[in-house]
Amino acid sequence: MTTKRVYKAYRCRLYPGPEQEAYFRRMFGCCRLVYNHFLAARIAAYEERKVDPEVKVPTHFDLCRMLTDFKRERTDAEGHAFLKDVDSTALVYELRHLDDAFHQFYRRVRQGARSVGFPRFKRRGDKDSATVAFKRADDLAPNRVRFAKVGWVNAVVWRELAGTPISCTVSVDAAGRWWASVLCKDVSVRTLPPKGGVAVVEPDTMAACSDGDPRTEKRLRREKRKLARRQGPGPHRRASARWLRQKERVARLMAHKRDGSITQTHQLTAALVRDNGAIVVEGGARAWRTPEGAELLRQLRYKCDWAGRELMEE
Repeated sequence: MTTKRVYKAYRCRLYPGPEQEAYFRRMFGCCRLVYNHFLAARIAAYEERKVDPEVKVPTHFDLCRMLTDFKRERTDAEGHAFLKDVDSTALVYELRHLDDAFHQFYRRVRQGARSVGFPRFKRRGDKDSATVAFKRADDLAPNRVRFAKVGWVNAVVWRELAGTPISCTVSVDAAGRWWASVLCKDVSVRTLPPKGGVAVVEPDTMAACSDGDPRTEKRLRREKRKLARRQGPGPHRRASARWLRQKERVARLMAHKRDGSITQTHQLTAALVRDNGAIVVEGGARAWRTPEGAELLRQLRYKCDWAGRELMEE
């Protein structure tokens, strides 16, 4: 067995107080504003470059220099620079995410993919999250996590950190659950001992991971029917309070179903990697475009790499 150094993320559940939750939501809004503003700036520069080839499209470093002036210029009704109230590293990470989105777009264009996925503008409620610098291991305790400008936040931490922490991503899902994912580098993982045998994974394997509890499925269908009868948002009306409460119930059930599917996928992929020396994935890329199939492939790729197994995708 050999040891290798890898990147690994440690996820924990957060329970922020009312003031801390308000701060995180303000940080999400500021990150969304910075991302959309500089995405529009890059698109405008690209359109100008079509007319005048001497126009330069701003790079990541140019955007970082422009961010300082943008933070000073963006003020509220009282003239306060509100972007300075949140963690400055979260805004810098948004520029990095924007640069990564363009790099992935160019890569897909070079590969000739049908869906190239041009970077899109962010909307409120679309996977609200923010990434901040997190470089001190003592900022993560067994029952709390420390963030800049809000201090300690109650949390449930399942395991100790290994390696060197780099960043922490704070997010909230549709069910209202708060999460923190700490990314660490130089985490030591050991490869598994050699094993014989070849496992063939077909698209039908996803059915074992997507089938949930029949009682949960029945309750989910019932709650969705109730949601359809409530007064939702329209062109000239707001969503009713009963519709919002019902939407949260549906989101919690869907999150429970999704968590069960991911757990089953982890158990399946761990058994495949542990009991086989090579894994063959059949069906082609088109057969694995579903969320369950993409998650299964993602887990197989990094688990085979860590365990020293061979993964063949046909």
